[in-house]
Amino acid sequence: CDPSADRAAERGAAALLALRGAAGGVRRRTAEAGVTVRLLHRAENGKLLLFFNGWSMDDTLFEGWENPGFNVMTVHDYTAPEALPDLSPYTELHLAAWSLGVRIAAELLAGAPYRFESAAAFNGTLRPVDPEYGIEPAVFSGTVANWGDERARARFYRRLAGTAEFRLPQRSPESQQAELAALEKHILSAPVPANVF
Repeated sequence: CDPSADRAAERGAAALLALRGAAGGVRRRTAEAGVTVRLLHRAENGKLLLFFNGWSMDDTLFEGWENPGFNVMTVHDYTAPEALPDLSPYTELHLAAWSLGVRIAAELLAGAPYRFESAAAFNGTLRPVDPEYGIEPAVFSGTVANWGDERARARFYRRLAGTAEFRLPQRSPESQQAELAALEKHILSAPVPANVF
């Protein structure tokens, strides 16, 4: 066992003690931060996988995961994306982002002093509300407007997952709709961030 990795894990855990929450993980949700950050898996090393989830999602997708030998931190609910916890205690960083999490990861990590060993963006873009590179603005606005309709949500999840088994997030439709409306307003008014992937 590498003593420096153990110390890095201890520092990482200490840096996140203020975030300690329920359900077997570290969780933070504050008005100042505007995102939910949760440490799902704790490994006895300094490796961190930082995963930015898609909009409307939560940690339900990760239920039942075996610990992959990394500390796994998830980020979701981008109603007011403004801050992340300090990642400097970790010695090896890996980044993954899905869907609208791609845009938010690029924004929150722009200019950050971290070096990622690997970075992957899945089914996302830095221009998510864009007729050429993302979703047509009218379609995006329509999703916001119609999210309260249970049939619209079922259609969205069916298109997202097809026939695959998919764990639905445990968030309220109102919370999801508020998040998407805030994201639409934010994305349309903010400059396109640099590509961190």
